[in-house]
Amino acid sequence: MKQSEEKEVRMKQSEDKVSEALKGLGARPDLCQQQALFEIDVKGDWYYLNSPLPTKFARLFSSILHCIEGEHLLLTPAERLKVAVADHRLS
Repeated sequence: MKQSEEKEVRMKQSEDKVSEALKGLGARPDLCQQQALFEIDVKGDWYYLNSPLPTKFARLFSSILHCIEGEHLLLTPAERLKVAVADHRLS
């Protein structure tokens, strides 16, 4: 097999893997737990099970934080977790 043919085969395999991964993202995972495990207070501090969360983890989790139909969730392809967010009016 020529190098160009081998390259095409590898690219096709890679495309197939990406397609399979994208199909999995379309499925909506179940809510892991009805109770919120995470909380964000009015100052923006994050807590996990009422314990302060280190800033590096808060930054990481903030990248997957979404508000859907008024409910705050951490969304990954594998799970959804509720987040309790304190209401704070902007002045």
